[in-house]
Amino acid sequence: MASIININELMDNIHCYEPGIWKMIMDMVFIPCNENRDRNHKYIRALPKPGTTCIGENITQYSDNLIMAICDNSVTSIGKGAFASCQFLETFVIPDSVTSIGEDAFACCSSIISITIPNSVTRIDKCSFYGCDSLETITIPNSVTYIGDSAFEGCSCLKTIIIPDSITYIGDSAFECCESLETITIPNSVTYIGDSAFEYCDSLETITIPNSVTSIGDKAFANCSNLGLITIPNSIISIGECAFECCDSLTSVAIPNSVTSIGDSAFESCSCLKTIIIPDSVTSIGEDAFDDCGSLETITIPKDLKYSQDTFPKNTKIKKK
Repeated sequence: MASIININELMDNIHCYEPGIWKMIMDMVFIPCNENRDRNHKYIRALPKPGTTCIGENITQYSDNLIMAICDNSVTSIGKGAFASCQFLETFVIPDSVTSIGEDAFACCSSIISITIPNSVTRIDKCSFYGCDSLETITIPNSVTYIGDSAFEGCSCLKTIIIPDSITYIGDSAFECCESLETITIPNSVTYIGDSAFEYCDSLETITIPNSVTSIGDKAFANCSNLGLITIPNSIISIGECAFECCDSLTSVAIPNSVTSIGDSAFESCSCLKTIIIPDSVTSIGEDAFDDCGSLETITIPKDLKYSQDTFPKNTKIKKK
C-alpha cells in the first residue's frame, strides 16, 4: 500500500521537538542518505521512500539542515507547507508525476535560487513560493491555469517570468514585493489580475494588460516606482482603488472609452503624470483619484461627470468636453 503521511496526525509544532524525535518522523517518510547526514541525524539530503505518493502537510517544515530533496515519479502531490521554512534548502527536483503544489509548500525557503515546475502541474496554490527571497528564475509550464494569492510574493530576487497562455487567473498579491522583477508578459488567456498582484515591483518599467482582462484590481500596480509605460486595453471596465498609486515614473496614461469607473486614489501621487483625458464612458470617479499628482497641469473630463473637491490637485486646470 502506498505511503501517505500527514505530519499533523502525528504531532503539532514539529519545530519544537528534539532532533531525536525529528529523526523518527523523517525515518517514516524519507530514506536517509547516510553519507550526507550530520551527527544530530538531521538529513542534509533526503529521498522519499519508494511508493510514497504524497509528501504530507508540514512534513519537513523548519528542517534547518535540509539542503536537497529529490522525489521519484511515485509522488503526485506536495502538501500544504511541506517544505516551508527549510531555510537552507537549495535544490528540489519536482518530478513530472506531481499534479498539485499545496499552499505554503516552499514558503520562506530562502536559499532556493531556481525551480522548474513540470508540465503535469495544473495550479500553483496560495503562498506556494512566498518569501523565497533568493529565487531568481522559475519556469511555469503551459499546463498551469491558476496562480494563487501571494504565490510568489516577496521573491525579491526574481527578475523575469514568463506566464504561459494557459493561465487564466493571477491571484491577489501573486507577485507583490518582487522588487527585482523587470519584465513580465501577461498573455491573452488571463481574465483576472488580483488586488496588489504587482504592488511594490520597483524594477518593473512597462506593462501591457491584455484585452482579455475586464478589471484592474485594487492596488494592482501600486508603488511600482519605475513603471513608466502602461497600456490599458479597451476591454477594461473598471480601474480599482489605488490601482496605480505612487507610480512615480508614470508620465502619461491612455484611459480607453470602455472604462466606466475609476476607483478612489487610482492614480494618487503619480508625481510625474502631466496630462490625462478621461473618456465620456466614465460615469464614476473616486475621491483622491488624481490627488497629489504634482505635475498634472491639465485634465479633460466629460461635462456631466461628478467629482469631489479632492479628486484632482487644486492647481490643475480642468477642461470639460
